[in-house]
Amino acid sequence: MHRGQDGWHLGWTKKVPKITLLAYLSFALMDRTINRDIESVVINPVHLANRLGQQFIVDQFAKWQSSELRWNHLNQNVIRADLYCSVRDSIRKGDGKLDGTGCPVILPATFTGSDRWYHEKYMDAMAICQRFGRPHLYVTMTCNPLWEEITTQLKKHQHHEDRPDIVSRVFQLKLKELIRDFRRGAFGKLTAHVYSVEFQKSGNPHAHLLFWFQDKDAWLNPDTIDNFISAEIPDKDIAVKDKDGKILLVKNPIYDRVTKSMLHGPCGSPEYGERSCCNDTGVCRFDFPKRYQAHTEIAEDGYPFYQRRSPEEGGNTFCKIINDVPFTYTNDRVVPYSPWLLKKFDCHINVEYCHSVHSIKYVIKYIKKGTDMATIAIEKDNDDDKKPHNEVLEFENKRYVSSIEASTRIQEHSITGRNPAVVSLPVHLPNQQRVCFNPKKNTDNKQLLEKNKTTKLTDYFRLCRKNVRNARQLYYREIPEHFTWVEKSGSHYWKPRKHVNRDRPRTIGRIHLANISDRERFALRILLTHTKGATNWKHLRTVDSNGKKHVCKTFMDACIAKNLVLDDQCYIDCMAEAAEHTTNIKQLRALFVDIATTCEVINPRALFDKFKCELTKDFLYQYTRIFQNREVPQLSPGAFFTTPTNHAVSVLPNDLLVVIECTQIPIHGT
Repeated sequence: MHRGQDGWHLGWTKKVPKITLLAYLSFALMDRTINRDIESVVINPVHLANRLGQQFIVDQFAKWQSSELRWNHLNQNVIRADLYCSVRDSIRKGDGKLDGTGCPVILPATFTGSDRWYHEKYMDAMAICQRFGRPHLYVTMTCNPLWEEITTQLKKHQHHEDRPDIVSRVFQLKLKELIRDFRRGAFGKLTAHVYSVEFQKSGNPHAHLLFWFQDKDAWLNPDTIDNFISAEIPDKDIAVKDKDGKILLVKNPIYDRVTKSMLHGPCGSPEYGERSCCNDTGVCRFDFPKRYQAHTEIAEDGYPFYQRRSPEEGGNTFCKIINDVPFTYTNDRVVPYSPWLLKKFDCHINVEYCHSVHSIKYVIKYIKKGTDMATIAIEKDNDDDKKPHNEVLEFENKRYVSSIEASTRIQEHSITGRNPAVVSLPVHLPNQQRVCFNPKKNTDNKQLLEKNKTTKLTDYFRLCRKNVRNARQLYYREIPEHFTWVEKSGSHYWKPRKHVNRDRPRTIGRIHLANISDRERFALRILLTHTKGATNWKHLRTVDSNGKKHVCKTFMDACIAKNLVLDDQCYIDCMAEAAEHTTNIKQLRALFVDIATTCEVINPRALFDKFKCELTKDFLYQYTRIFQNREVPQLSPGAFFTTPTNHAVSVLPNDLLVVIECTQIPIHGT
């Protein structure tokens, strides 16, 4: 440390065993007083070192994260997971050894920032979207380095980037206050919300938020949108009444904030400097300037067209000198905002009315994309020498940590959040639930089997058999809204909730996805989503035909008998659910190939025609971006169009063409 004393190390924890490295770093970065009665702050040399202090914070966080990654790398075989039946069979052999059972976990979903962690958060957000429908408001809040709470803490000749701890703490407080305002009913009775925080390489942190409200019909009215959202430059002066009733002209408090934080551009002109939002042709990727609009109109799918009056219609203008060249802003360059939120928080806070499910994909996908990078490795082409995929090493190579992100993680602030909470519900076949065990730890085998025998699904059967709280009237996905999952030593069960609010539940359920190649598990998931009050496995396979009950041998036979997989409807539902959830078009195309090649699809051409827009969305996006503001060439049947990324798109009228990366696989229909 700065005075020569030892910092945190492994031997140091023996004296203070409860202090972790992360807790010690949070302690070391705090300012303190010499005496509790006298407000005399102790000078922390880390906060006076400017860039060197930023490097110290990043290095310390990287050291802590590397230790967590190292534990996952060195303990791949410590915690193993396998099917319940496999563990039972290993025990029945007589030796009771589990060393050869299970597959190692590479980088689990419990590690914050891993791909599995982001995927879990994304699926939880999509579960909220499925439960409450499309969101109503999409808010983007960016940290303002000129906030008074930040500037008053800076020393002489310091900038906000020299105190990342203050910036992260103030931003988190502002973010919590913003969510608290929505909960208080500033825009209506709140039902649910989702948010994620992103850290830029150069710049300030910002948060993306989605809000659902109870009164859904009110937001379908353009007048309601105009009451909360504005996309125009406000009047510089407004008329107010004094105590005597006289009308006075005073300065509009949000005029300066709109002209300072909510105007986009200028972009598209080299005389005003280069802008990151413009492509090679000088076109803004945010579609600015927007078109003028006399009145607000709601689009069918997406953001509405806000009222943006032109100067001829009475719209205001604002002139600014940029690179010694005057530029006049009009309402076509105003980012939509809420006047009340802008006045209170004094930062760039974009408020959009969203009527599309694509916005919730954007919130999680945008932060999930990770760091832009390219890794090149030259290895010997030998199958015997190929190393297995190492997700820990891949995460270390691609991670980028800024000082503000390091401070946020050290202070243990949340970078994602949601309300209500989401409980994942497993889908497994009989005696094929996941079992976690430590092969190096001496555990009682019978106790291990008994502990993992009861799952959320099997205990759901118990609730329906006893009809606890009318459980027979509930689907499997609705159980978390009425019951809470309790995990005690040696026992797992659903416990009835004391208070249940159907409109604003505290917890909702999310059923795990099932791959269509696993036909039985896929069929079981279909039965669980269409059957109420299932009492056991046999109940799900029971079909009522002409007043007689018949038990099918398999879950797929039960789906066929119940007309749940009639024709290609189950495959259509599978593709529709995947198209709604996934953000990776390559994965969606891979799923389509699996369905077309491994399943008995009656009409694969019709299945492709139904989802061809989703399957080729990324190619269409590249196609339109290249020919933006230019004449788009028409593709004749059999012609090829090559994008800059060397993807070839072909139009074949007689063949069903699936394009996966650079490989074309024609699949002929019946």
